[in-house]
Amino acid sequence: MKNHRIYLGLALFFFLLLLIGRAGKPELYAGPEALLFGWEQGPAYTFPAIARAFGESAQSVLGSALWAFRFPVLFLALGLLLLISSLGRVLFGESRKNLLLVVLMSSFGLQFVSWQFSGDLWLLTALIGYGLLTLLYLKRRAWEQLLGSLLFLALALWIAWLPALVASLVFWLMLRFFHPFGKCLTAWYPLLLWLGSLGLGLWAYLPYEPAVFFLALPWHGARATFPEFLEVFTGKGHWGLGPYLLVQLAALLPWFGFLAAGLYELFVNLRRGEEMSLVATSFLLAGFLSFGLLPQWVFALLIARQLEGYVQKNYPYENLVKGFAILELVLSFALVFVAVFLGAMAGSGGFGSLAWKGLLWWGPSVVGVLGLFMKKPGMYIGGPLFAAFLGSLTV
Repeated sequence: MKNHRIYLGLALFFFLLLLIGRAGKPELYAGPEALLFGWEQGPAYTFPAIARAFGESAQSVLGSALWAFRFPVLFLALGLLLLISSLGRVLFGESRKNLLLVVLMSSFGLQFVSWQFSGDLWLLTALIGYGLLTLLYLKRRAWEQLLGSLLFLALALWIAWLPALVASLVFWLMLRFFHPFGKCLTAWYPLLLWLGSLGLGLWAYLPYEPAVFFLALPWHGARATFPEFLEVFTGKGHWGLGPYLLVQLAALLPWFGFLAAGLYELFVNLRRGEEMSLVATSFLLAGFLSFGLLPQWVFALLIARQLEGYVQKNYPYENLVKGFAILELVLSFALVFVAVFLGAMAGSGGFGSLAWKGLLWWGPSVVGVLGLFMKKPGMYIGGPLFAAFLGSLTV
């Protein structure tokens, strides 16, 4: 697709503004840092020492303010984008890789965790690195890819052993038994990592505290019984599966039409045995079963594929994209209207500001829907992109 670099440049510019602007706003949301600084009562801060060391090292140079503690996380967010860019160029091609990054940066989920000192971004980066390098190993069989994937896997298990264990095992099992070259993934070294992490985690030698994650398996403590493991997947006292899935979809609401088409095509192509659909499904299952942010980047990949195909002749999902995009437009207008109306009825101030922010979201969404009918990528990509960022930047 033409102009994909322009969209990437715009998204990166807005993303940087968002990170820099929000990192210094503890009054907006203190996040898991509140546990470390003693602003809130909660369990002991058991985040991996290396992550905490980054924040405290930044404070020793830049001062004791919260924004200094968060400063290294901004570089981690950019590192994640660079990781996807370098590996995605080989796996998906330049155009789709750039569109994937555009959509991912516009995700409300990634925008929220990229300026917080939570574990979500660390875990997401490690698991994406593990998954993409594993795919490259299937294609090239080079020891560098294998070693890199194992290092990322070790990092993920160190950051949050239980979600990482579930996600990496699901991903490995899907590729091992369903990918055409999956047999080459049979080896003893990843099994040693998983078995060792399971043992160390159950005996509390590996840190894992869901309180420092926004999305994570809701389990506290060591030596869990089997019923306690089952409770993890009910979301008792934490995220249930229904709210979790709703959050994952809502985080990419401006792209709802393309996401619906992408999920439908994923189902169709998976039945045909397409490799990329198998890979996307593996990442999705790994994300859903570990309650992580992995689905966000898979959704971004599915959307990027539809953005590329929409202007092509005989694109099969045009009506599906238009229908769900119009539905998103109606739902977003209704949500903004109800929020403003309830605010006005309650007599609380600030509902005028809420209406303005809603307009900043809804206006570009209208442009995006018009672009679908006019077949103009600058409108159906630029509209959702501006909708996702303008509302966030005004917070």
